[in-house]
Amino acid sequence: MKNLKKVLAIFGLTAFVLLFNINVYANIIFNDVDKSNIAYSSIQKMSKMGIMLGDLQGNFKPNSYISKFEAIKILNSFINNQNINISESKYNNIVLNYDKKYNRWDSSANSSLVIMLESGLLKEEDLNNFIIIDKDNKEQVRALSKEEISLFLVKIEGKQDFVNTLNFEKVFKDEANINPNNLKACYYMDNLNIVTANANNYFYPKNAITKSELAMILDNFLNYTNINITSQYNKKYTNIQNLDNTSNIQTRFVIIEKIFIENNSIQVKIGNETKLYPVDKDAYIFIDDVSSKLGNINPNSSAEITIKDNIISKINIDTTLKINNVVQEETKLYGIIKNISNDTIGLSYKKRDDNGFYSKEKIDIIPLSSNCKITKNGITINNIEENTLATIILENKQAVEIILEDENTIFIGSIIEKSNNKITIKTTDNKIFEVGFIENANITRNSKSSSIKDLKIGDTVDINMQKDKISKISARGKKSKKQGIIKSIKINDTSSIIEIEDSKNNTYTYYTNNFTTDIYSIKVLDSVTLYLDSSEIYAIDILERKYNKNFSSEIIDIDLTKNSITVFNENKIPTSIFINNDTIIFDYETLENVYFNKLTKGEKVYVVLNDNMNNVASNINIVSK
Repeated sequence: MKNLKKVLAIFGLTAFVLLFNINVYANIIFNDVDKSNIAYSSIQKMSKMGIMLGDLQGNFKPNSYISKFEAIKILNSFINNQNINISESKYNNIVLNYDKKYNRWDSSANSSLVIMLESGLLKEEDLNNFIIIDKDNKEQVRALSKEEISLFLVKIEGKQDFVNTLNFEKVFKDEANINPNNLKACYYMDNLNIVTANANNYFYPKNAITKSELAMILDNFLNYTNINITSQYNKKYTNIQNLDNTSNIQTRFVIIEKIFIENNSIQVKIGNETKLYPVDKDAYIFIDDVSSKLGNINPNSSAEITIKDNIISKINIDTTLKINNVVQEETKLYGIIKNISNDTIGLSYKKRDDNGFYSKEKIDIIPLSSNCKITKNGITINNIEENTLATIILENKQAVEIILEDENTIFIGSIIEKSNNKITIKTTDNKIFEVGFIENANITRNSKSSSIKDLKIGDTVDINMQKDKISKISARGKKSKKQGIIKSIKINDTSSIIEIEDSKNNTYTYYTNNFTTDIYSIKVLDSVTLYLDSSEIYAIDILERKYNKNFSSEIIDIDLTKNSITVFNENKIPTSIFINNDTIIFDYETLENVYFNKLTKGEKVYVVLNDNMNNVASNINIVSK
């Protein structure tokens, strides 16, 4: 697909360097890096090569210190690791043990750490220097120092033995602060103007490196070295196996919108996307570096989350961090991707009409804008498959963004419509999807094994998807009864919507199956008791019937400006009948609700007045044409 294969935005974390296609010609605009920044050209170069990237909000954070975990993931791009099989590495379990030992260990760096150990760039004892325990007995993530980056680069170039044979005339005034085994590496990097001392000959070996400083160091290093970073970056690492228990690790900066304690899950917002993630029962949760629990998290908190196999393993909330996720109002469609072509995409979706009914499957062919982008989990990608759940954002009737759901995504929501083999769900973030079921799907209702027909409109559901079909659904609902006066009845070919008003003037909406409930035995203004299973009516008890003026007649005139029709009343006198927003117009021949402007002269109608004095109709039933 010509347009769909364009990578139009380069936002993400350094952990995902290998996931992006980079446009090496276009400048990358970061919110916090302008052309006056001394590191601007280096940041541009590193970003275009995919070595260092910004966050999901378009910020590079040039002045923030870079952790040793981040540095390892970045430097991994410089290593020829094609023949390393992580799953067979002796360092596999060693790294995992450190991961289990420290709450703040960055799991997304585990694979890179094994590669660095296998390549000889790290020693096993070096793993002790990634997390330190401070005086308050809190874990702190170590930042990368000038001394450490100097040694790493000498090792990456494969010149450590050679450098150790060299003699250097220059003497740093603070060389006593440098490990003697690393001293010549620091002199060598200074001599090449890659990692340098200041004008007064102080090297400051223990100083932490910022992101902008690392960009300049790597830029200078690439200008000197013969390492072909581009070809290594673009290699397909098909022979590298994921570290046991850390497959599909992702890190995200998000806004936590909702917390579901009962389901042990959270709903987060990433740019335009909303996602629901389960939280591991043993997840590490920190609020301002203090260990906490899920129930202490406030909605709209900015957080960094770590996700393992689509389950959150770590939540780190910084109450001073504000993530700008302001989304402009756009037209959004929710549905299933169909009919992909070069410049258009098909979407199967449900549309709600004015009477509250959802349409049968509707497939629209939507043109793609010239700058349409595809995102998944907040990351811009360049491919798309049919039968994928998606949100399409429209501007001027063109798709400007396609947001894809994970193949194994989960939803919390409620059932708002159902048919024989499909249900329509409304999720907690107001997405609406009509979905079917895989064969032998796991269906339970109120903790009992059930079938599709046992599910009820209004049920609260936890859903596990397998692409565009449900693999597991847990539904919850209960029986109840509601008493009130019927305000409106809306009928289609298979189901009806009934609105009732209780004694406190509160209005409620319920649903009924036309084939199991005698919908035609009730009338507007009937006082009733509805027997409910969730929001579905399974029985109706008519308590009292209020007889309003009603009569059969023929339409002799229609006035669209006054929203009225003229008919002969029961005394054969021409009378104006007024229609308002609550008037239900129903065609008994087509069994469909119709709009006022679709009425025609000569139609035989049965009129029920809601307001006898002002001749306002509650119902107009078209009996025959």
